[in-house]
Amino acid sequence: MLPIIENNFDSLMLFLAESKYDRIFLLADENTKTYCYPLLQGLLPDAIVIEIKAGEKNKQLDTCNYVWQQLSEHHASRHSLLINLGGGMVSDLGGFVAATYKRGIDFVNIPTSLLAMVDASIGGKTGIDFKGIKNMIGVIALPKLVFVHPIFLQTLTPRHILSGYAEMLKHGMIADPSYLSELLQNKVSDMKDWALLIQKSIEIKNSIVEQDPLEKGIRKSLNFGHTIGHALESYFLEDEENAFLHGEAIAWGMVLESMLSMDLLGMKESDYKQLLQFVENNYRPIKLLASEYETLIAFMNHDKKNIDGKIAFVLLKDIAEVQLDVFCTKQQIQKAFSIINTSHH
Repeated sequence: MLPIIENNFDSLMLFLAESKYDRIFLLADENTKTYCYPLLQGLLPDAIVIEIKAGEKNKQLDTCNYVWQQLSEHHASRHSLLINLGGGMVSDLGGFVAATYKRGIDFVNIPTSLLAMVDASIGGKTGIDFKGIKNMIGVIALPKLVFVHPIFLQTLTPRHILSGYAEMLKHGMIADPSYLSELLQNKVSDMKDWALLIQKSIEIKNSIVEQDPLEKGIRKSLNFGHTIGHALESYFLEDEENAFLHGEAIAWGMVLESMLSMDLLGMKESDYKQLLQFVENNYRPIKLLASEYETLIAFMNHDKKNIDGKIAFVLLKDIAEVQLDVFCTKQQIQKAFSIINTSHH
């Protein structure tokens, strides 16, 4: 099911009119409640709004408990609907809550961040972080509808736009050289027409998910940049001053995993350098001490993609030529980390 991209809310209203839900709940965080909900409020006069705190650190069981409690207190039945209005954190947690409440109620994702539009709201992955590890608890459950309205991008800071842009770059890296070169040439700050690029990213992700919904094979390619990226994100999450947004960590994760791809699989140095230059020019630098490498590798040891306790990477032989389940030694990973410290001008 492809998400619907529209500059109005007609398809959403048609879906709700045809579906006959007994109650409609809308999950928003404090930011999307303030900046995004007003655009929908008049269309959903009877919706019961559940507000949660914003930020990845709230993507945990306590927040689920609160949302389950609200659903229960307001008599949500198996014929109720939960609309997740927000970025990836809201759609991940809201999808998980809906999939588990009364063994599953319908949910709709209305992504409000670029990251959620091109990535988190598609493909049915839901979940929460547990004991500091990203997305440790979750289920695969498909939304009834994903509704993308580019107007919500106007509520985002440039930093959050770039965070979503990293996942679009990933789609180009794993699937489409011409899309990648278009993305690398754009000046993100000047972008006017997002709809076409969002459409392209959604099509790439969707076609991969449809071939392999349960991530037994090709869907793993969507994890390019994420083995190292998630470790960076989890590690810096504890330090609120220096915490990285998901896409910022993934951007650097792709740089490091491209370096591994170059070393181990012969990916072209020119492709690696082009990505490195774009990331250096657009994303905040990461500072790592050699003494931190062990901790980062410990985070990678918890990665869901690992096999037999070995850290499994998705690497590239070439742009759009993916190699799954590549095992790297600790020395190879540490060498990749060391380039972060030498790469900043």
